[in-house]
Amino acid sequence: VLGPCGGEGDIEADHIGSYGIDFYQSYGPNGQYTMEFDGDEKFYVDLDKKETVWRIPEFGQLTSYDPQGGLQNIAIAKHNLDILIKDSNSTPATNKVPEVTVFPKSPVL
Repeated sequence: VLGPCGGEGDIEADHIGSYGIDFYQSYGPNGQYTMEFDGDEKFYVDLDKKETVWRIPEFGQLTSYDPQGGLQNIAIAKHNLDILIKDSNSTPATNKVPEVTVFPKSPVL
């Protein structure tokens, strides 16, 4: 991995594995749990169906991943985000509807 400064101490990696990446956002009950290798998704956990979805289905025949691990990590991420929001005394953002004016292409009779 190369550092932002491009210095002598940087390490060049042949491969990068990202295992157990989880994302959770506060706008609705949304989350994502994936595993990647060299930037390619190996699988993700479908949070609604509570199952592992393999990017290449044949991978699921060679190995397995218990989706409960991903679901637990998402629950932890949600819990931690809720604590951060509470500790920061944050109020939810309000969505404002934009004002729009529509003009016809031809005169209206």
